[in-house]
Amino acid sequence: MDHLAMQAEAVTKRRFSPYLSLAALGLAILLITFPFEIIRANAAEIQAPGTYLIYFLLSFVLLTALFTGVSLFLPARVVKLLAIVLASYAISIIIADYFFPLDIGPLETGSEQATASLQGQLWQLAIFAVGAGLLYIIPEHLIGSAAAVFTAVLVASNALTTFPALQDRESSIAATAAPANTSSHGFNIYQLIFDSYYGPWFEFARHELGMDEGTFAGFTHYIDAKSNYWNTDSSFPSFLSGTTYALPMKVSAWEKQARRDSLITDLNTYGYRTSAYALYSRGGLLTNVADFRNEISGSADFPLVVDFVLLRTAPPIARPAMMRKGRGAGSILAELIFDRPSGDMRVYESYRQFVDYLAEEPRRPATGNYTLFHSYPPHPPYILDRHGNLENSTYEEQLLLATSMMKQFIEVLKETGRYDNSLIILMSDHGDTAPGSFSYRDQPMRYFIKMSTAKASEIAAVDLRRMNGRLLEARYSPLMLIKPPAGCGDPHGPLRVKEGLVQLKDLRRFINAIVKDPKAACEYPAASSVLISHGLVPLSEDGKRKQVDELRNRRISQYLIDEHLEWHILEDTEFEY
Repeated sequence: MDHLAMQAEAVTKRRFSPYLSLAALGLAILLITFPFEIIRANAAEIQAPGTYLIYFLLSFVLLTALFTGVSLFLPARVVKLLAIVLASYAISIIIADYFFPLDIGPLETGSEQATASLQGQLWQLAIFAVGAGLLYIIPEHLIGSAAAVFTAVLVASNALTTFPALQDRESSIAATAAPANTSSHGFNIYQLIFDSYYGPWFEFARHELGMDEGTFAGFTHYIDAKSNYWNTDSSFPSFLSGTTYALPMKVSAWEKQARRDSLITDLNTYGYRTSAYALYSRGGLLTNVADFRNEISGSADFPLVVDFVLLRTAPPIARPAMMRKGRGAGSILAELIFDRPSGDMRVYESYRQFVDYLAEEPRRPATGNYTLFHSYPPHPPYILDRHGNLENSTYEEQLLLATSMMKQFIEVLKETGRYDNSLIILMSDHGDTAPGSFSYRDQPMRYFIKMSTAKASEIAAVDLRRMNGRLLEARYSPLMLIKPPAGCGDPHGPLRVKEGLVQLKDLRRFINAIVKDPKAACEYPAASSVLISHGLVPLSEDGKRKQVDELRNRRISQYLIDEHLEWHILEDTEFEY
């Protein structure tokens, strides 16, 4: 009896072991904190974000229960060791990502090489070792109480901040109908945006695909165009509204202002019918257009969400390949089970949408119509070749695909007789980090910043994504090709390449001017300088506060690109445009 009583007492103690709370804390970090952060950042691109949150909550509960059950059959020391390893690993991931940020934000490539670097891995190993040592020597009663409190706070805070945010998003993207087409304007406006197209590579792409200057007859390539933002979510409201975000205004307030007063509202006032094609809403900026298509199916399904959770919870050395290809264990497993492409399929879905749009264009109005099309190619992941076929690809191949899409679009307009008398804008929202060491026809790479090595190094020191100065220039160099309507230049003239600083923010002003008087606004307005606050993106409230503090402490500088395309670091200026 004594032996049985001792066993029962041992089981009871193990059942309520403080290390079970420690294991629950580790699981909460891995299955609540990271998934909720990823879903919050990408809610606009996920079919059922609320459902996925429930999945992860249930996974946390089930795995915690499973660990508790298994611990009943394991020695106490083994339970202690497993709990310490699990919690230390989760904590080391959080701390390592703070010092070597993964930039998981929107589902795109970030500075994954930073966390996957040897330095990042050694840091995580050191943090893990120190954390495990401390957890091993801390008294059990303190471990249990502290872990239980932290676990409850993590779960509650993530749930309370994420679910309301998703509800707010759903209520903010309800589309409203645009006015009927009562426009008296005799031309259409087409604005095609190719995400992450590095502008100076257009000439390379055109020659690689065998396109002569007549393919883009009447167009002007503004080869020195600059975007005002690093990322799509900030660039869109900037060039659609003609305004830039300035602290201390909230990003949400800026976006609401952009929706109330934008290029879309201008064109509606002029009587244009406005329509947009995109996989999702771009922060609500396209919600007041007719025929808006929220076709997000396949854009970021649950296997992909699992991939990105695994990415955040995997050792840094395992991250780069998953980030580049947009698919990991979750997507590969889903492909085997469902026999269909899985993972980050936005590029594929966007290309399919483009093909459908081309078939529909001849049936759309021939005059008084504004169409915006947002295309993912050449944005990563690289899963399409230059012909649109699914395969392991490269940035260069998808850039060639995007250029081929431009040609297909132009051919449709020529076949329908709309080409000559249309305002056509082929552009990107920002450039790209231009991977590789490409140079066209043995010319120096245009994305090299014209500044001293010391200046470039100084930029690298303050860049949130740890990109050096040359890559920084590439990211702010978008494509900008414009063909004005008939009466403003020769629609059959050769493609022009025009040097000189221009910025995306002036797009609204240019389109308004050409709608009012096509003959008076043939050239895109030149810019004497472009101001950039690098790294400023619409993040969480904590993220925005952190960026405000960094700006005030001059840990992040403003940059100015002057008319000679030289970069300057403005360290002592106040943050305002």
